[in-house]
Amino acid sequence: QDVPYVGIHLRNGGDWVRACDHVSSPGVTQLFSSVQCLGYQSQWGQLTSDLCTPGHHIIIQELSEVLRLTGAKHVFIASDYDHMLSTFISKFKHDGVTFHKQSGDDPLLDLVILSSSQHFIGNCVSSFTGLVKRIRDNDNLPTSFWAFRNKTQKIEL
Repeated sequence: QDVPYVGIHLRNGGDWVRACDHVSSPGVTQLFSSVQCLGYQSQWGQLTSDLCTPGHHIIIQELSEVLRLTGAKHVFIASDYDHMLSTFISKFKHDGVTFHKQSGDDPLLDLVILSSSQHFIGNCVSSFTGLVKRIRDNDNLPTSFWAFRNKTQKIEL
């Protein structure tokens, strides 16, 4: 039986945080794969530090919304550094939500698991999120990005 779950990608390693410091540099309107949510001419939004390195409060709020809308009780987390497991377990302890991650580091397996989730939340700037999104788009599965929602974007179920 298929168990509905939400897949999330957290890009928060030290190298990523340092790369995201460039978001505030003059003239920087795109970084890595930000075109996937901002558009080639930034017609759907502006590059911000929250898009690149969303704070815990943004992640908790947006995950809460998707869990409420989907009714999913399981979350698979892929991350390059901090999976935020203790934070998630603490924040959702009364909601019956379970959190899962791989015991090792296998990006291809992460890609497969995230691509198959009921809903996926990823990092707008990340090229790994971009791979997941392209697979999901091909299968007409919903994807959203941390700290990004333009006027035309909605979470579809």
